[in-house]
Amino acid sequence: MMISGRPPLKGYASEAKLDNILTTLQASAGTLVLITEIDSTSTANCVYIGSAPMGSATSSAVWQVCKVNKTTSPVTILYAGTGVFDQVFSNRTSLTYS
Repeated sequence: MMISGRPPLKGYASEAKLDNILTTLQASAGTLVLITEIDSTSTANCVYIGSAPMGSATSSAVWQVCKVNKTTSPVTILYAGTGVFDQVFSNRTSLTYS
């Protein structure tokens, strides 16, 4: 690949090599690459925090959801269900937290 009429610099990866590295990282990361959604407006004095694999819809049952209650001292953090990644973030206000 030529950049600005120059040959590639030695020691730099080609575009194909970079694609291969990206594919390998994505495959090895699996669910370690997470997105986070934060909702602080649905319920007064509560913040809902959800984490799920990158690219997940908020309507998919792949979220770990917690509820932060700001009215208690100290602040309490409760998880929906058993705290694993099997909740629907869109349902955050009606989930059971413990």
